[in-house]
Amino acid sequence: NSYGGWGTRDGNSTMAQHFDNAYDLGQVVIVANGNSACAAKKTPDYRLVTREAKHDDTQRWKLTDLGSNTYTIQQKSNNRFLDAHEHSDQDFSVVTRPDQSDNPAQVDTQKWILTPGGGNTYTIKQKSSNRFLDAHESDGQDFSVVTRPDQAAVPAQVDTQKWILTDLG
Repeated sequence: NSYGGWGTRDGNSTMAQHFDNAYDLGQVVIVANGNSACAAKKTPDYRLVTREAKHDDTQRWKLTDLGSNTYTIQQKSNNRFLDAHEHSDQDFSVVTRPDQSDNPAQVDTQKWILTPGGGNTYTIKQKSSNRFLDAHESDGQDFSVVTRPDQAAVPAQVDTQKWILTDLG
């Protein structure tokens, strides 16, 4: 298991001085390169959004290694797992849901493949859909986190699918 969080262990400093958009996916802080989205909106439907650091368990996640660079990602504050809608009518929104490991039709929706990109940078791909973790960069879309096809060949979007994981031990 890997644990992380925002800033230092004493909570007195943040990575914000180094990265202008932080996505905390749990105990591990995830920062998207090249994305200036920060929103303080709350969503009652368990959708993930990007927002400024709160330094609390709502922005801390636990990554459980399943082998072969595959992980489950569980929010510390509510023990729900990172998951995503797999239909365009739901905008492929990333959400948290209860554990689906006992449901064969849904088990891979909560598995995520982390691919190193150098340093602490990773792409995060949903195993079931092969779509990458990404985020809307506008208030009009509530800075919501979604999955999208690989954007590596699109110069303006290449960094929106790169995430920085910081392990706090």
